[in-house]
Amino acid sequence: MRLIYLISLLTVLSATSCSGQNKQSSDKDCETQYIQAKDKLNEYYLSNEDSSLYLALNYTDKAFPLCPEFKDRLANLKITLLMLLHEYNTGYEFVNTLNDNDFAKSYKRSLYLETFKALSLEVQGDTIGRDSCFNELEKEIEIYVSKHPLDKDAIADLFFTKIKHIDTEIVIREIGLLQENNKEENEFFEGLKETIRAMSD
Repeated sequence: MRLIYLISLLTVLSATSCSGQNKQSSDKDCETQYIQAKDKLNEYYLSNEDSSLYLALNYTDKAFPLCPEFKDRLANLKITLLMLLHEYNTGYEFVNTLNDNDFAKSYKRSLYLETFKALSLEVQGDTIGRDSCFNELEKEIEIYVSKHPLDKDAIADLFFTKIKHIDTEIVIREIGLLQENNKEENEFFEGLKETIRAMSD
């Protein structure tokens, strides 16, 4: 369940470039570091070896301070790596150093902060605290969706969050209600329901 959720986070990475004093050299170095990190992440999905994640994290950390125009891509990649490594406190501290405008959408910083915090509480056995974090996060995403009703990524993020602490059938019914009011997006909602079911297996 958690792996599919984390993979979904990768779909929001946006393509940018890197700049520096020597732009051509800097661009090449940034792209190389990013590609190496992604390659190691892909190795992890094939081998399930944490060593690949640590290597990916090393490449990401090297590039992050040197590639300001790559910041969004590298930040999202690092967040995914820390989640896969269950480094929830480290992830929370990292996201807390970032600003809202470091992310493509206004709710994204809260998405990562509250998810790290909730997962940390879950590890401690505090399901009430976990649910409180997710409830607050869902309210923020719902406000965003009310202003951007056609944003499929935000809708998916909302239900990917809900499935982490709400019964699957309840979440599926909520998606169905939204689907009824947006019949032209039937394919999207059917795909979302299928993904939600897979996440709960």
